[in-house]
Amino acid sequence: MPTVRLPLTFPIQSRQADPFKDAKMVNAYKEGDQVLKRPGLSAVAIDPALPVDVGQGVFAYAQALYTCINNEIFKVDGGVSTSIGTITGDVKPIYWTSTFNNNYLFFHNQTNGYVYDSVGGLAQVTTPFFPTNLVPGVGYLDTYVAVLTTEGRIYTSDPADPTTWNALNYISTNSQPDLATGISSHLNYIVAFNQWSMQFFYDSGASTGSPLLPNTAANLEIGCANGNSLVKFEQTLAWVGQSNTAGKGVYLLNGLAPVKISNQYIDKYLDADTCESCKATGIKYNGHSWYILTLPDSDLTFVFDIDEKIWVFWSSVLDNVEQYFVGNYGTSLNGHSYMQDSVYGELYILDQDTYTDADGVINFRLVSPLIDADTQYRKTVIRVEMVGDKVDTVLRIRHTDDDYQRWSMYRNVNLGDSRPVLFQNGVTRRRAYEFFNNDNTFIRLAFLELDVTVGDN
Repeated sequence: MPTVRLPLTFPIQSRQADPFKDAKMVNAYKEGDQVLKRPGLSAVAIDPALPVDVGQGVFAYAQALYTCINNEIFKVDGGVSTSIGTITGDVKPIYWTSTFNNNYLFFHNQTNGYVYDSVGGLAQVTTPFFPTNLVPGVGYLDTYVAVLTTEGRIYTSDPADPTTWNALNYISTNSQPDLATGISSHLNYIVAFNQWSMQFFYDSGASTGSPLLPNTAANLEIGCANGNSLVKFEQTLAWVGQSNTAGKGVYLLNGLAPVKISNQYIDKYLDADTCESCKATGIKYNGHSWYILTLPDSDLTFVFDIDEKIWVFWSSVLDNVEQYFVGNYGTSLNGHSYMQDSVYGELYILDQDTYTDADGVINFRLVSPLIDADTQYRKTVIRVEMVGDKVDTVLRIRHTDDDYQRWSMYRNVNLGDSRPVLFQNGVTRRRAYEFFNNDNTFIRLAFLELDVTVGDN
């Protein structure tokens, strides 16, 4: 009677853009050989309370949080909120950067630019010039703030002064005849993304006109499907890319070289979605760097662990309905990770010591690939046993023997028992398992052990 030990770290392996079949982890993350329940979203206590309305972003600046809700800017410091003013234009995501020595907070909403400092407060950039029709993102390089227009012009502010912009201080991204989609800074470059291409610009030191010049040797024929998918990490950028000759994929920059981090399973979802409403953010937490990509039109959130190099699903439960993960914007302050909900504007702190979300339970779910013990012979499953941390919570287990079409009734094991085990598990040729829990508790699992007796053909 062979014993099969199966690791429980199941990457997404969808055969088509269908989250209800094949292997996956939901609301989990990998740490070595173990799988852990994701941290909970704990509501930040704020007085006076922030309005419940469309969230447009959150950013850490000068030891405080700044957030935009329905075009109103709030400072949150020590749990106390202060409205610092309103902005005009469509209610869109906000793109932020701080300048040298935190002299200014600069941001834009694709229509207007704004600066904030502790002396002058919030002010719209109006003199002598500020470009309009901006794409998502903002860059900062050598004291210059850089923005990109839809027609492909990178405008830079005066050095160390994002309140002043000159109409002649621009350079065009004209290596390819495609439309601009996003901008960011990376290492000692400003990176301009178009639909099917990307260019790197460095500081040439020019004192008149644009200080930027292109590194023509680094031009790439991979573009950006949506600038709202751009996320800047410490030494890299992540984004949903596309090219003229291939479909969509997720990329990271390794130096100036793009490295594709999505696989055929993730790409199927990206190609099935227009990505017109996608949102992405990045969070570094407990030694993990997570790229969190939400496709609202597909009602799905994908999370890539840059350190563990694995894709999982995250979700939220609102009004007892499971939907995409609500943490759409993120920032870090004083060692804590904060997130904002784009629908209701609520601020959360990502907390490993919180095992439920502020607005609902966390549906922790693992689904295995099909298991056949290397033979299509009939097999009797004698024992199913979980190996992991001892916690007093019930793990619900069920299986499918017909390729994820029908599932058995759930059976329960308590992970706090000395042997969280199920006996009398029936006969199968190929079987997949699901493990489910939404209790208010931490979970860390290592292996599934199966005792299998192989029968006849």
